[in-house]
Amino acid sequence: MVAALVTAGLMTVSSVAYPFSKQGAYHLRKVWGRALLRIFGVRLRVEDRNRGAYERPPYLFVLMNQTSLLEAISISAVAPVPMNAFLNIEFGLIPFLGWGVWLQGGVMVVRQWAAQAKRAAHKANQLLQRGNSFAISIEGRRSPTGALLPYKKGPVIMALTTGARIVPLYMVDARRLWPYGEWRVRPGELTAVLGTPVSLEGRALEERDIIVAELEALARAELSRQGYSGVAPPHPEGR
Repeated sequence: MVAALVTAGLMTVSSVAYPFSKQGAYHLRKVWGRALLRIFGVRLRVEDRNRGAYERPPYLFVLMNQTSLLEAISISAVAPVPMNAFLNIEFGLIPFLGWGVWLQGGVMVVRQWAAQAKRAAHKANQLLQRGNSFAISIEGRRSPTGALLPYKKGPVIMALTTGARIVPLYMVDARRLWPYGEWRVRPGELTAVLGTPVSLEGRALEERDIIVAELEALARAELSRQGYSGVAPPHPEGR
């Protein structure tokens, strides 16, 4: 109940503030994310390989392992710069949380509707080209088991098209603290790792499959180093 009230209050205020001060709305969302983690008893450990140096926007913060709703809260808490979000309609419909992210520049996508998904990607690309950073999941949805799902090409195409630098984002132990399908958050420590930005300058659109494979290999290596148990062998099926 406390978490719901905090979300309703801070998301409403930050949504009202967004048209007037994106920086102010960004700070309010950080306050919201950190407040909810404290309410849930989650200790957040942030490992930023860039030491807060994000001076060449736009950045595409790519969530490399999506397993829990806890990640949506944690991204706001660890975001080093103001950013928009690319969100599924299912998340966007969550009262106050999804509504707030959408009202604060989020781009909603209905993946089942190809035409709408194409328009959403075009809008996101326009925002990136204007210098707005973005957060997006490369798997596109939460993994029920914690094992990496097949990576999508969308984030890579966005980066190639706009020149945005990819910042790999890893969340370790989010699934253990808030398992898929459950509504109870367990106290504990969550580790967020912001990897070194990946520039795709000089890479061609025809290389997108190769780049996706490179990112997946990067994720498997990093998650293994973090002791993450959800890393399974590569998927035999195509992407």
